[in-house]
Amino acid sequence: MPQNYLKNKNRFEVREPLRSFLTSLKNICNADACSLYLINEDMDEQEKKEEFRKKFPDGVILENDKLITEENIDSYCVLKFIGVDDTYDGENGDYSHFWEYDYKNRPNKYIVFRDHKAIPTIKGEGITGLTARKQELRYYSNSQIYSCNSRSDTGDTERKIHPSCQELITIPVLDNGITRGVIRLDIYNIHGREQKKFFTRIKDKDFSEDCSDFIQFGITSNTYLLINELCKQVVEISNRDSKENSYKKLFHGDKIIESIKNIETYVGESGFESNKKIYELIKHLFFVFQRHTYIGYDEIMKRVMYFIADVFDHLNMKEYYKSTEGKLLNFRDHEELMLYSIEKYRDHFMHQFHVFILGYIVINYIGVDRIKNAINARIKNTSNYNNVEVDEESVMRMWVLIAFFHDIAYIFQKYDSTMQKFISEQLFTEIPIHIDWGNILSGKNSKTNYIDTLSKISAFFESPQGPDRTNKIELFKNYIQALQDSQDHGLLSSILLVNLFMPIIDQEYNSNYHESNKRTVEIYLSALAISLHNECAFNALKESPDRNTISFESFPLEFLLMYCDTAQEWGRKKEVNKVFYDAPVLSRIEFGDGEKSINCNLKYLSAKYPEEKKLQSFFAEKISKFYSDSVVFKISYSYETGKTSNQFSFSSVRQ
Repeated sequence: MPQNYLKNKNRFEVREPLRSFLTSLKNICNADACSLYLINEDMDEQEKKEEFRKKFPDGVILENDKLITEENIDSYCVLKFIGVDDTYDGENGDYSHFWEYDYKNRPNKYIVFRDHKAIPTIKGEGITGLTARKQELRYYSNSQIYSCNSRSDTGDTERKIHPSCQELITIPVLDNGITRGVIRLDIYNIHGREQKKFFTRIKDKDFSEDCSDFIQFGITSNTYLLINELCKQVVEISNRDSKENSYKKLFHGDKIIESIKNIETYVGESGFESNKKIYELIKHLFFVFQRHTYIGYDEIMKRVMYFIADVFDHLNMKEYYKSTEGKLLNFRDHEELMLYSIEKYRDHFMHQFHVFILGYIVINYIGVDRIKNAINARIKNTSNYNNVEVDEESVMRMWVLIAFFHDIAYIFQKYDSTMQKFISEQLFTEIPIHIDWGNILSGKNSKTNYIDTLSKISAFFESPQGPDRTNKIELFKNYIQALQDSQDHGLLSSILLVNLFMPIIDQEYNSNYHESNKRTVEIYLSALAISLHNECAFNALKESPDRNTISFESFPLEFLLMYCDTAQEWGRKKEVNKVFYDAPVLSRIEFGDGEKSINCNLKYLSAKYPEEKKLQSFFAEKISKFYSDSVVFKISYSYETGKTSNQFSFSSVRQ
């Protein structure tokens, strides 16, 4: 499937048959809302347990003193909201919505005790879960809805039925006697609007007059059988399309969730609580991806943006987010517009996200304090900021900025030739494009001085062994040469980072000298790491006169960006020596039990993969400058087809 086709797909397009079905059913039944909840077979077992624990923290006693807890995973399943049509005529004659089914107001999940049909009631069980368990159509009037809301034992108002709902019917979707989902039809009572007719198309034909408690469908109910069969077929179509446009299919990173669950979240003596919150955000995000809640390239990227906003919030970076959001969205749109037709184009938006996730896993495995201490040892040797100390939250803030900004200026690398090709393809004419980078570097007609910015960034290239042991002058020369020769995107990204956030720091923290200095150091250290992730910048650099390399122990964030940027190949096609290869999948991330070691294992599922010598050449260029004395970093490739029992591994440990 062409990549530009995938980019236009979203969950609303993919699930259009489902939405059309719900709209038709809503209209046929004269309802205001028609929602669908399905048993989610793709839900992670741990998430099932967590959902159960939130709803029933003390477990549930069903019968004969039998206690069900979150450990009894086979005794229950989870219904998850899939789709809704809930438009109604508002007070002013316009169309409105009762429920905003977006990220901030996620719809409910319902626990279903499907093996316990004979039990009349279970304390805390929701109406939708009851319908799925009993496999009965159920009708609720306003008074019954109020009663259900008031007896909820969770106190969670988002799990209750909307207070404006006057009547509802829940319909089980059955497949060979097994509950597959529940359809829910709601009637709202809107102030100033004449109430719609009740569910005449269903009630008058199929129900007895007494609907006060519940009504069990008979097998001869033609309306129900038709609804049930149509729903099953539409769901099957929707599920097939959803899997084709799922995160797993598009980005091949579904194994990340296993690594997230296997690491211990670092807290430290200072109580690094924001790290625990980020851990929960990541875990939940990949649960969402795993059960296909967000489908298609665009929808997945939107969900990632919600995630980034929450991360910024938890790390006290709220004032940074508005600028970050604008840059990330502009970067994504412009990159797609200009580069999507280029054969070797590789998405960088999701790449930056995956670099952050991989680095987060590694940082927590190694220990945030270890990285913090290494950075503070370097800061002491800077001339203007030697009294500043960063903390654990600073480390995570820097990694956020490094990961999400390291490729932000990618579209400007070789901009002249790329733009000229773009214009030629769109306008069928040759227009020479040339940017005078010498003029830009000189600062003429510019709001910022690039030379000054690069000078300030290079000042942070200090060794923990003492001041002036690194070759900062060589670094500065590399900067100028790389900008003039190739408009290196790493350098441009680092300059953009400084110029984007330093004004915010000056404005937000001008009355807090200590915090202002700490935030300033964070920005420049982040910019330094970004600037060093291409060979043109790190060529010939020395950590000290006797070390012609850059170590993880001295420059942990620079090292991690290089490692994660290189390892993050899952879901990305690769060009090696002008030959293009299919994207590998993430097989697993392995951690050593005794000595510290990380191995990012990638697997090629097709027979089209790079030769080992070509991979080795690629690694030699990317990582040869970086090493670690204390941690083994590996990137391994395995092959499922065309090659057996053969694996290439690269270790960054100096021999």
